[in-house]
Amino acid sequence: MSNITFNQKQVLLKGAIILSIAAIVTKVLSAVYRIPFQNIVGDIGFYIYQQVYPFYGIAIALSTYGFPVIISKLYADTYSTRGKEEANRLLFPLFLAIFCFCILLYFGLFFGADFLAIQMGDIHLSPLIKITSYAFLLIPVISIIRGYFQGTGNMTPTAISQVGDQTVRVALILVFALIFVGNGASLYKIGQAALFASVVGNLFGITLLIWLVFHQHSVSFKQLIGNVRASFFAIRTIFGHGIAVCISGLTLVLFQMSDAFQVYSALIKQGLPFQEAQILKGIYDRGQPLIQIGLVLATSLSLSIVPIISSINNRNRKDLHDYLRLSLYISIVVGAGAAIGLMVIMDPLNTMLFKNSSGTEVLIILSFAVLFASINATIISIMQGLGYIYYPSIIVLIGLFIKIGLNFFLLSKIGIAGAAVATNIAMMVMLFLLVMKLRKTVKFRIIDPHFFFVLFYSLVSMVLVITFFFIACNKLKSEAIDSRLFACFQSLGGAIVGGIVFLLFVIRGEVFSREELLLLPWGDKLEIFRKKNNRRFMK
Repeated sequence: MSNITFNQKQVLLKGAIILSIAAIVTKVLSAVYRIPFQNIVGDIGFYIYQQVYPFYGIAIALSTYGFPVIISKLYADTYSTRGKEEANRLLFPLFLAIFCFCILLYFGLFFGADFLAIQMGDIHLSPLIKITSYAFLLIPVISIIRGYFQGTGNMTPTAISQVGDQTVRVALILVFALIFVGNGASLYKIGQAALFASVVGNLFGITLLIWLVFHQHSVSFKQLIGNVRASFFAIRTIFGHGIAVCISGLTLVLFQMSDAFQVYSALIKQGLPFQEAQILKGIYDRGQPLIQIGLVLATSLSLSIVPIISSINNRNRKDLHDYLRLSLYISIVVGAGAAIGLMVIMDPLNTMLFKNSSGTEVLIILSFAVLFASINATIISIMQGLGYIYYPSIIVLIGLFIKIGLNFFLLSKIGIAGAAVATNIAMMVMLFLLVMKLRKTVKFRIIDPHFFFVLFYSLVSMVLVITFFFIACNKLKSEAIDSRLFACFQSLGGAIVGGIVFLLFVIRGEVFSREELLLLPWGDKLEIFRKKNNRRFMK
């Protein structure tokens, strides 16, 4: 890699490290808590919560990587060109604009809750939707304060509020679930309590932000509010770019929303009893935390490279090529390893996490979504780094329409597995369109064919090792061993052994250069496994 020194690359990487760590922590918490929650409330309770969660997921997206990102850019640009006072003047008008937008969303959800619940096929979900609607009232305050801090280059308050919000939310959800189940409350009441806990978590995040504004950073209320004077361009930008960025990061949530409206109602139309349909949908929803965990692993490293791409001059094609390739290689390698690994260990993993192996076949199909989703998320971030704001959001909407259409067709043909197949096909179409656009944009070959050869034999080696490990485990299995404990040993052991073999083959295949390995966590430890001749297939 040329022109940019190694130290400069490290500085650029560290510039996004605070928000990256916060994002990883919050995403891991968001995925992991669902597992004990399902264990507490069962598949029906999990179905109830997951039906309404996508509405809350949209609120989180708007207040995390939708509005704050665009506000920070507007604030920083105005600050650099017209000074701090003019930048401050933007905040209150933008707050009012976002507030009006969120009020409309709140009223739509609150007063349309019965209609939405009926469309989902379960009127008892209406109170849960109403509780979720309050999260949209908190978006304006969260967005403005986070955008303000990020616009001044201070990422710490956003990170603290995200982690604090999510920690309180997850803790309260699990505590409420235990208390309500212990008291014999209905599963719908438990769902209401879980969503109420989410809103309380948001309030805690706001409290942290306000405290940081007025105490830690000595910013006066007058400075933050400014006056009601902002350009039409700023307000137009906050909605146009903010919502576009938000949609670009909402693929999984929007697909979950589609499933919430289509899967359960389709099962009922096929003649399944209500309770059986709820259990099946709850089993299908087991795939969501697994996909999220796999996606976090696959994208946390690749997306840390993307800020470098936006900082590179387009004329410096060598650096642009190198960093595009590195981010894509990371997402493909980790995404493929996570997807195939999940597929192979899914049967014992399902038992270990969710008490039984119900729905393993469907979850295996869903595992492939980890690969497609991780590559899509990386390319979308790259496109945004290159200045394409609207195109990725259009692709996500195209994928959503394909998902909806395939759900209608496949659910009636092959049952709940149809929803999993629809997810994969829709993501594959999205991937094809994103790759075509990226190739036209950068106008050079990013991935070398030898990379796919190395990836293929690394995956095959991993599958063979895990398979032999499972065979050995089954021969040593004793009737006295608890089935869930044995499943835990199998899944964790298989994941560790398979992961080590996969990683070793990828490193020995020299997918990554020595310099690139050193940019990654524990890269200095992994570097010793590279071949001594230091050969690279990609120059």
